[in-house]
Amino acid sequence: MIDAGPSSSAASGASAWEAILDTLELSLQDASRLVHERGSTTSEPTSWLPPETDGPLPRHLVPRVSQLLGEFERVQQEISRAMGARRSELSALSRAAGGVGRPVPAYVDISA
Repeated sequence: MIDAGPSSSAASGASAWEAILDTLELSLQDASRLVHERGSTTSEPTSWLPPETDGPLPRHLVPRVSQLLGEFERVQQEISRAMGARRSELSALSRAAGGVGRPVPAYVDISA
């Protein structure tokens, strides 16, 4: 039997972290795309569960995580701006429609 030793375990941990970061990057790209594709239909969001890892983040992946964090903050700001814009649009539509639930006369009886 061959002893895999700590180097094999470290490589396995790094591979697991790289897969996790790949998944997070794809999720951020999807979120950014959805913000920019107005009127597109989306599937129901899935719940997020923290990934299970075999150990701490390897040092060589720290720059990638820092870049990913910056990207996350950028996408978060995009989402906030888009939500604000949609609220403004909904408010304008509500005002243009005369308000929701406000009765409007269908005709005027001039004989009364």
